[in-house]
Amino acid sequence: MVPSKQHKRVISLEIDSRKIRDGSVEPTASTTPQRYQLTRDDRLQIQVLRTYAGLTYEQIAQRTGFTIRQVQSACQANHPTPQKRKGRSLFLKSEEIDRLIEYVTRSRYTRRLSYSELALHLNLNCSKLAIKSALNSRGYFRYLACRKPPLSQINKTKRLTWAEEHINWTLNQWKTILWTDESWVLKGRHTRTWVTRKKDEVFEDTCIVERRVRSKGWMDGAPGHGAQATQKRIREHGINMIHWPPFSPDLNPIEMGWNWMKDFIQANFPDNLNANDLRIALKEAWEALPESFLEELIESMPERCKAIIEAKGGYTRY
Repeated sequence: MVPSKQHKRVISLEIDSRKIRDGSVEPTASTTPQRYQLTRDDRLQIQVLRTYAGLTYEQIAQRTGFTIRQVQSACQANHPTPQKRKGRSLFLKSEEIDRLIEYVTRSRYTRRLSYSELALHLNLNCSKLAIKSALNSRGYFRYLACRKPPLSQINKTKRLTWAEEHINWTLNQWKTILWTDESWVLKGRHTRTWVTRKKDEVFEDTCIVERRVRSKGWMDGAPGHGAQATQKRIREHGINMIHWPPFSPDLNPIEMGWNWMKDFIQANFPDNLNANDLRIALKEAWEALPESFLEELIESMPERCKAIIEAKGGYTRY
């Protein structure tokens, strides 16, 4: 019978242990670095030195370089093979990933749960890294949620109807519109919301953070626009009123004009402006706003209408 590799190592260790016991060889400290978990060979070596050489825990630790606690644990083990560590799983099964994705995409609330919270909600015995890896394998990552006005089904229907009515307008017709809007120019930080989604799900309803603002556009229902004095002044100037669908800043190209002006002020004025200096900065930014830029925005109206029709009145990239 040919001895196995394991038997050869046991025989070799037994010979070494006899030499140590007989005094022909002095125990020497091993250069083996301390490990967090002993291998099978390490445990086997310790057990032979303890059983056949009769060394103490301290002597074995000095010879091998392991800690006394590691030596004691190896000697008390019934077999040299290390037991598989119990703990949270590093990977999820395919059916667990299916259940995870079904839960994540269920609502806005579940989209915003962190990896740790998802493991807790689904009672999965795994780390947040396992949750992250599982979602990433199916194309789901963490993104900043896009901020958009709230859209009920009624508002979506109004937006869709309006877009369908104006999709064939000519550029000259769009140029007759007197675009109005209101905006804030303030400093400050805002809380950001992260959601779990695929790359192409940026405008999914469950991936949106609703931004509570007034609806935009001419005659948008704001008190100042509905006042009798305002309406009288409008009629005196021969301006025809167009009713815009509610919560539709993506149908008002002047929104991008505000962004241009804010960038201009940030680049050309200090941060600590008082109210009077801010008025001056706004007027200067308005005068600097290129007409060609405004024309490009107006020319984008057909595409904006088309985007709303394709989204069935829902959110668009504008």
